[in-house]
Amino acid sequence: MARGRSDLAEPAVSRVADRATVEPATRRGALPVGRVAGVPVELHWSLLGAVALLTWLLAAQVLPAEVPGAAPVWRWTVATAAALVFVATIALHESAHVLVARHVGVRVRRVTLWVVGGVSEMTGEPRSPGGLAAVAAAGPVTSAALGLGFLGLAQLGRGAAWPALVVAALAWLGGTNLLIAAFNLLPGAPLDGGRVLHGLVWRLTGDRERGRAAAVAVGRLVGFALTGFGVLLFLLGSWTGLWLAAVGWFVGLSAAAERNGGRVVAALEGRTAADAAHAPELVAQAGSSAETLVAALRARPPRAASIPVVGVDGDPVGVVTVGDLVRLGPADRATTRVREAGRPLPAERIVAADVPLERLAALGALPGTDLVAVVADHGRLTGTVTVPDLARLVELHRLGT
Repeated sequence: MARGRSDLAEPAVSRVADRATVEPATRRGALPVGRVAGVPVELHWSLLGAVALLTWLLAAQVLPAEVPGAAPVWRWTVATAAALVFVATIALHESAHVLVARHVGVRVRRVTLWVVGGVSEMTGEPRSPGGLAAVAAAGPVTSAALGLGFLGLAQLGRGAAWPALVVAALAWLGGTNLLIAAFNLLPGAPLDGGRVLHGLVWRLTGDRERGRAAAVAVGRLVGFALTGFGVLLFLLGSWTGLWLAAVGWFVGLSAAAERNGGRVVAALEGRTAADAAHAPELVAQAGSSAETLVAALRARPPRAASIPVVGVDGDPVGVVTVGDLVRLGPADRATTRVREAGRPLPAERIVAADVPLERLAALGALPGTDLVAVVADHGRLTGTVTVPDLARLVELHRLGT
C-alpha cells in the first residue's frame, strides 16, 4: 500500500489540520531490518503476531485439509516457512512501489511492514497522473505476478511428485498473493486502486484534487462496506469477520486522512521555507545560563513554544523549550548552560529560505518541540518554521487565500 500524499506533514500538521492519521500506529515499535534502493525497511512488532497467526492457520487448518495425515512436525515446519515467505512477498510488493516511485522522482522515507500489510511512506506525490497510477499499480502487479508464479510452481510440483505439504503451501501462497492484488486494486483511497482511480480522474478532468476527492469518496464507501460485511460474518459465527471489520475500519480511517492530507499537499505545494518562516521573538545564547533565559522569558514571554539556540557567531545550534527549563529545576538553572538544557539541532533542520515546504513538513516537528526547522543565511539564523506556521498556511488555503 503506497502512501504518498498524507505523509508530507505527519505528524507536524496533522493535529492542527484536523487530520486522522495512521502513521503513529506503524511507527511505534518498528525495528529496522534493511534497505531497498537506499530506503529503510522496518518491521513492526505486530507483524510477529501476524506470522504466528498465519503459521497456526496453515498448520492447524489449511494444510491438514489439503494433506490429511501429514506428520505434525512437518505441518508446522512447512507452515512456518510459508508464513515467512508470505512476509517476504509483502516486502516485494512494497519494494515495487519504492522502485517505481524513485523512477518518477518521488522520495520514499521508509517502508514499514506491519499486521495489515505494508506501508510505503512517500514525502510527495508524482507530478503527473500517469506517474501516480504507475506507482500505485506497481504493488498489485507484483503481487499478481508472485501469485501466478507460486501457482505455477505448485502445478509443477504436482507433476514432479514434490512433497504434498510443499505443493499445498505453494498453492496457498499463490492464491493469497492474487487475493492481495485484487484487494489492493479496490478503487478507493488509501488502497492502491484508489491511487489508480485518482490518477485516472486527474487525467480525465485535469484536476488533481477532483481525482483525490473521487478516490476518498470511494475509499470511505469501501471501508464502510468491508466493516459492515465483517460484522455480519462475525454475527453469523465466523471469526474472520472480526479481521475483515478491522481492515474496513482501517480503510475508512485512512480515507479520511487522505482527504485532509490533500489539503496539506495543496497548501504547501510550490511554497518554500520563506513563505512560512517568521523571525524569532527570542533567541537564546548557547553559552548563557538557563537562569538568564528564564529571566528573559519572565520579562517578555514569547508566543512561540520553542526557542532557537545560537552559538557565538549567531549560527543555530539547538532549541530549548519552557518544558526543558521546568524539568531542569530552579536549583540547577544557574549552573546549567542553555545548550545543555535544550537539545541539538540536526543538520537537516537548518535550511535555506528557498527549501520546499514539502521537504520540511516531511520532517515533522523536532521531538518534544513544535519546531520544524530554522532558516539560516550564510550560517546565521534568520527565521523559524513551526507547526503553527504550517498549520496557518493550511487553514488559509482552506479559506481560499
